[in-house]
Amino acid sequence: MKLLFSTLLSLLTYTSGIAQWNTITTINTPVCAMPNKQDDARIVTDGKAGGIISWVDARVTSGLGDIYVQRLNSRGIPLWTTNGKAICNDLADQTAPVITESIDGGAIITWQDWRSGDRDIYAQKVDSSGNVLWMTNGIAICAKVTHQRSPKILNDGLGGAYIVWEDSINGAYDIYLQHVNASGNLSWNSTGIAVCAAADAQINPRLVMDGSGGVIVVWQDRRNGIDYTVYAQRIDAAGILQWAANGIVICTAAGAQINPKMSSDDSGGAIITWQDKRTNIDYDVYAQRVNGAGSLLWGNTGAGVCTVSGNQSAIDMTTEGINGAIISWKDERTGSFAVYAAFLNRSGVATWTANGIGIGPGINPNIIGDTNGGAIVTWQDESISASNYNIYAQRLTSAGVRQWGATGTAVCTAANIQESPKHVGTGDGGAIFVWDDLRNGSHYDIYAHKLSANGTVTGIESSQILINSIRPYPNPMSSVTTFYWVDSGNTNPETWNLIIRNTLGEIVFQKNYNGAIPVIFDKKDLKSGLYTFQVQTENAASFGKLMILD
Repeated sequence: MKLLFSTLLSLLTYTSGIAQWNTITTINTPVCAMPNKQDDARIVTDGKAGGIISWVDARVTSGLGDIYVQRLNSRGIPLWTTNGKAICNDLADQTAPVITESIDGGAIITWQDWRSGDRDIYAQKVDSSGNVLWMTNGIAICAKVTHQRSPKILNDGLGGAYIVWEDSINGAYDIYLQHVNASGNLSWNSTGIAVCAAADAQINPRLVMDGSGGVIVVWQDRRNGIDYTVYAQRIDAAGILQWAANGIVICTAAGAQINPKMSSDDSGGAIITWQDKRTNIDYDVYAQRVNGAGSLLWGNTGAGVCTVSGNQSAIDMTTEGINGAIISWKDERTGSFAVYAAFLNRSGVATWTANGIGIGPGINPNIIGDTNGGAIVTWQDESISASNYNIYAQRLTSAGVRQWGATGTAVCTAANIQESPKHVGTGDGGAIFVWDDLRNGSHYDIYAHKLSANGTVTGIESSQILINSIRPYPNPMSSVTTFYWVDSGNTNPETWNLIIRNTLGEIVFQKNYNGAIPVIFDKKDLKSGLYTFQVQTENAASFGKLMILD
């Protein structure tokens, strides 16, 4: 009996903290865990070492998506409505949201929307408190009678944004662009301007700022009727095309060039990378730099990044704080999937290991700068469990030296599938990660995790709010327990939230309270076992363990 009591005591040893970030990679931090599916998570900075997250949410009607957002501060505490705030819950289907930060600490989100019976492009802006600033359920960026799809967005640095999309007004898809100002007013005509309306299909657009208030847009183009290749166009702040009509060709090599990605070169031009099948055998990785005048700086066919055998795909890149570009991709050179990365200097010369360095087994990498000339890469990794992807990450120095182990460090190793990771830097060499998570076994939810510059969940910002003195008694409990102040001198917060999770990290109880402590908690239908509880205010959170015994 004494041994059992000692074991329970060790399990229930109270741990308090001022952060919601959970150090356990099988638990992490839930962003949204509601019924039905939540997926397609994206994240941007909130300007204060936290992040603003968007996703598609089917909590109301299974199979029909709404658009939700949440803000996590630097300590991992959600600052808006628990499980996210709806910015578009029109009865029709909304999908494919993308998000960009705004200068005021908020964000602008754009998405595909079926409210008019065909697919249109809508957008909404929220401020740093999560208040919706434009029309309810968003403003129409383009609402033609034909289909518009695959929007991408970029803030203009003035509180507005540029939005580019694929537009079927002419039959095959073309590339169109619109600017919306900080007040939600369209700067150009209501249908947008044609960036490229050449013959056949133009798809997969991306955009970056040109350093003069306008943007550069890149896309894959099949105007020759045979293979896709990569084209680009520059558009000024007035919506006037700056380069040749329908764009300039970025690569004149034979074969297919597809899936371009682009980042600013910080000199008025851009660095572009793509999958390239000029050998007609498999896809390689090539890149090009174009200046503000539309001149190609790395030859007419681009610079080779990786040309080994086996397909290279799922390319991503960053030039953020980098004197050149760091490019990552999924690589099949060994017959299995691995993530590789390479550095190109501003002259297009690769200075790390030829054909890139391997940074871990997996697929679908996403990359950002680390604010110190290097990069942080995250990806899906199935090396731990053959059929279940987990999330891993690696930090690389400017010299290509791995900082977080030989094959990366775990971000999430929960049960079942975790996929499509995205991340944003925290300004100090660390990052916040979000992903689509199937740990509950029935539908995807959205989870998050933070890694510091050393690859661990340490050094989280502290807080002075005294909520770490709230504890349950009795603990273990049988049917009810009371959450109370250990120090009666503490002042109740105006509002606080009690969250209880099972050992999988799933929320099994959640309730908001208005200053009323002590509070009696009834286990209701919760089964015997070990749980974790979290007491949370807007600015701080405290954690502990709770044992339920029948």
